[in-house]
Amino acid sequence: MLVLFVNKIKKLKGENMKFSSISKVAAATILGGAFFVGCGVDQVSNSVSGTGLAAYIKGGTAFVDCNKNGVQDAGELSTTTSDNGTFSVNSICTDYNIVITGGTNSVTGLTIDYPTIAPKGSTKISPMTTMLAALPAADRSGFLSSLGLSESDLNVDYNVADTSNPTNQSLISRIAAIKTLVETTLSSAGGKTSNIAAIATAFKDSVADGKFKTDVNSSTITSFSNAMASKYTDVNISSDIATVSTTVSNLAKADKDTFKKQLESAENANADIIDKKNGITRLTLGSSLQIGDINTTLTNGTFSATVDTNSSTKIADFYNIAIAQPTLNQDINGTEQVSLTLSIVAKTNHVGDKIVLKINTVDLTSSSENLTSTIPTGTTISLSSTGLTGISNVTKDTNASVANSDLSVNVNNLLKVLDGDMSTQITALNTYLTTPNSYDVNLTIGDLDKTKLTTGYTSITGTVEVK
Repeated sequence: MLVLFVNKIKKLKGENMKFSSISKVAAATILGGAFFVGCGVDQVSNSVSGTGLAAYIKGGTAFVDCNKNGVQDAGELSTTTSDNGTFSVNSICTDYNIVITGGTNSVTGLTIDYPTIAPKGSTKISPMTTMLAALPAADRSGFLSSLGLSESDLNVDYNVADTSNPTNQSLISRIAAIKTLVETTLSSAGGKTSNIAAIATAFKDSVADGKFKTDVNSSTITSFSNAMASKYTDVNISSDIATVSTTVSNLAKADKDTFKKQLESAENANADIIDKKNGITRLTLGSSLQIGDINTTLTNGTFSATVDTNSSTKIADFYNIAIAQPTLNQDINGTEQVSLTLSIVAKTNHVGDKIVLKINTVDLTSSSENLTSTIPTGTTISLSSTGLTGISNVTKDTNASVANSDLSVNVNNLLKVLDGDMSTQITALNTYLTTPNSYDVNLTIGDLDKTKLTTGYTSITGTVEVK
C-alpha cells in the first residue's frame, strides 16, 4: 500500500502537481490509512457524521475509535462538536466505535465527565448508546428488547418534541426518561471508562424483566433502583435514582407541549446531583420570568414577550426583571457575590439605540435552599445609553441595602436608595421604552466563582415586542 501511495505521488508530480500542494492534514490522513493497513483500516478515508446528545454535547472531542479502547490514539482523527452537538470526522478504519470526550451539556453547562460512545453506524451518540457499546454484541438486542426499543430508536434526537404524532412523542418521552436514568447511573459511578462496562451489565440485568418496556413511573423506577443497588455495589446509586425519580416520571409522560420543560428539569436534576457531589452549589433559574408587569416563560435561558400598549397589560418598567423561581441543590456556603448587567437594544425603530444598567455587587445567600439576593449599601449602580436623546449617563452608589427573595433587577426599588439624578433618567427611560418598538433584552450574571456556585446559563436573552 505504501509503495502504491509513493508511486501515485510520483505520477501526480509527473503531471505537474507538486507534493507540497497537498496539505499536511490531507497527507497525514492518507499516510495514516497506509500505516494502519492490516489493522481493520480502510484504504480510503471515510467521513463519519453524527450528533452528541446529553442534551446536546457542546465543544466535545469527537473521534473514531479504531481499537475501541475509549482513548484517542495516534492516527485516530478528531474534531470538535458544535453548539448543537453535530460533528463530522474522517475515519481510517472499517470497524470502530464513535467516542465523544469532554464537552458540556447544552442545558446545564456542566462538563460531561464520562466518555459518550456509540457503535459504528450510529448517528446519535448518547448515554443510551454508551450503554449499548459497553455490552457484548450478543447482549445488545436483548437489552434493547427489554426496554421496548430498537437500535433505530437510539438514532432519534430525543431533545426535539414530535408536534404532529402523539405516538412518536410518547416514545421520545420514554427514551428521554430512560436516558436520564442512564446519565444518573454513569454520573453516580464517577464516569470512568473502566466502570462503564460494569455499570452497563448491571443496568442490563436490572431491566431484564421488561419493567420499562411500556412505562417509566415511580413504581418501575423504584424496582429498577433496588435491582441496581444489588447488582452494582461500588457506590450508592439508589439514593441518586431516588432524587431524580419524580422528575423522570414526569418526563416519561410528557406530551409535546410539556416535553421541553420536563426535559430541561431532568437535565438540571442530574446536574444538581453531580455538583452536590463536587461540593458546588447549583443555581437553577427556573422557567418563570417577570418583565415589568408581564409574566412569561423562560426556556433554556431564552424568552419572548409581546404587549399591546392599548391593552390592560402594562409594559411600563420592563427594565424590572425578576427570575421568580430560582432553586438550589444545596445551601450557599456563606455569601457569594455576583454582578448583574441588563442591556436593552432597539431593533425596529431607532435601530441600535442601547441602554445598559449595571449593578456591581449582589450578595447571594440561602436558607433551607431558598435564595435571597441583596444589593448592599454602597453598591455602584451605573446607567448608560447610546443614541438616546435626553438620557444621560449616570453612576451612583446606594445609600441603603435592597433585599429580594428572588434574583432580580428592580429599578423602582433601587430608586429609593439612590438620589434624584438617577430617578430623572429612569423617568425619561420609561417614556422611551413604552413607545412601539422591538427590543433585544439581555440579563447577564457576572463574576461567578464557579468552584463554589454555578448555573446552567449565566445570560438570559430574549425579545420584547411593544405594539
